[in-house]
Amino acid sequence: MFLLVLGLFLWVFPDSSILDYGYAGLDSLFSTAPYLFMFLVPAITMRSLAEERKEGTFELLLTRPLTYLQIVLGKYFAAVLIVLFALLPTLIYYFSVHTLGSPQGNIDTGAVIGSYIGLFLLGSAFAAIGLFTSAVTKNQIIAFTIAVFICFFFYSGFDSLSTLLSLQSSGIQRLGITEHYQSISRGVVDTRDLGYFIALAALFIWLTILALLTQQQKRADKKTMIGLAIIVVLAVVSNFGFARFDFTAEGRYTVSPASRTVLNDLPATVKVTVYLQGDLTGGMKRLQRATGDMLADLQAYSHGKLQFEFIDPLKGQSTEQQNQAIADLQSRGIEPLALSVKTDDGMTQKPFSQWQWYLPMVKIFR
Repeated sequence: MFLLVLGLFLWVFPDSSILDYGYAGLDSLFSTAPYLFMFLVPAITMRSLAEERKEGTFELLLTRPLTYLQIVLGKYFAAVLIVLFALLPTLIYYFSVHTLGSPQGNIDTGAVIGSYIGLFLLGSAFAAIGLFTSAVTKNQIIAFTIAVFICFFFYSGFDSLSTLLSLQSSGIQRLGITEHYQSISRGVVDTRDLGYFIALAALFIWLTILALLTQQQKRADKKTMIGLAIIVVLAVVSNFGFARFDFTAEGRYTVSPASRTVLNDLPATVKVTVYLQGDLTGGMKRLQRATGDMLADLQAYSHGKLQFEFIDPLKGQSTEQQNQAIADLQSRGIEPLALSVKTDDGMTQKPFSQWQWYLPMVKIFR
């Protein structure tokens, strides 16, 4: 089912189809798969411990010379292995794009490798969450439902909270999975992102052990508490001093030493506003993502002093307000760009009211 649904999104549905996107890449795969994993992984893990406890076989496991940690890790790695087996057949999509690309082989293999690493880490984190929910209830359906909710919250919830509370620059987004996954899915492996996924999986494995001990009316021993301390230390240390490995063919996400020095020595906060948001064509979506990736790489070396946002200056405005906004932007040297859209009759331009605005780099010092 996972491969069938993913195949429909990649090759059939027009909004996410690789053929309609116009570029030889697997961006659609790595943006769609996380949402499928939110249902696939909980479905894999929902019976892991819930069914054992419901049927009374968990007590049989406890009679074996096994520790709680060994039992939980055995269940966890079994689920992770199934996630890996689900990913392996998707390599046919890489082969297809590699073959259909013009010229043939026109795909960044290094970026795809880095993206698969990110997707595997995501599935591993979801497996730990699913195992925890399977430990807190004997009903596998309830375990599945709770796991889907927690996975969705960790993937999108922190981003939504930061938007609702207007805390985009507070770092609350870094508590969620999305920012770390998107960073790796570009083909850039950052040790901070690796540390995040490892710490998240370890935290839920620790919570699973704690839940099992509580159900057996046992108190957490010294080793369990030491494990929690190690997880906290790992999460904190991973944010200090980091290394980045750029798997892309031309190293397009590698920041030069001179740029790192400039960013490291910024005297004040730099706010970058990018006018590249709205109903964009495939080419403009590609430009939007590339611009965001570039700014994210620069931000990583700025110690939080570089901030950026994408906006659509014409969104939700009347025609008169749009004309005034256009005049204001033109007075600042920002010209509108009419987008050409491919139709059945050829190429056509969007009407003026739907023009999109973009400015790859505007720096406003605050």
